[in-house]
Amino acid sequence: MHISVVLGTARVSNQSEHVAQAIVTALKAHTNAVSLVPVVEHVSSAVTVPPWGEGGADTVPTEWKAIVEKTDAFVFVLPEYNHSFPGEWKLLMDSLFGEYKGKRAYVAAVGGGQFAGARVMEHVMPVLVNFQFSVGNDRLHIANASKVFDRKGTLTDDATRDRIEKFASAITTG
Repeated sequence: MHISVVLGTARVSNQSEHVAQAIVTALKAHTNAVSLVPVVEHVSSAVTVPPWGEGGADTVPTEWKAIVEKTDAFVFVLPEYNHSFPGEWKLLMDSLFGEYKGKRAYVAAVGGGQFAGARVMEHVMPVLVNFQFSVGNDRLHIANASKVFDRKGTLTDDATRDRIEKFASAITTG
């Protein structure tokens, strides 16, 4: 099983990058078939697929389409921006449609405050269901992201480390 951890923001110096890397590290304790996919590397070539016709990666193949085709399970690491998910993540996701059908999807919501990305989790679930992902029951909320990682991106909070490890274990055994 190949797992792609998608860093869903293109912002510079974001906390989600640390979370994504911690998830990759935890997953690699269970499998080597893990890759980190920063949305920033793919969103510039993303073109949305209109539901009434052709377009997007179906017409012009992209690296994102190749990643989707080889991936069995996705972990979307999404920060909460303005009570929802980043637009660049949605633009990338909209570049395909049918290719997502039946693939497993998990979400790690990242928040700067105590609510741990609760709103991004609430908003992203209907989107994933619409894309016909098989959405896993295991979800990860990271609160106060800037406090559980140091400036270099090292995870400093043992409780958060334990939650990330349990999340990774559930993904690889589920």
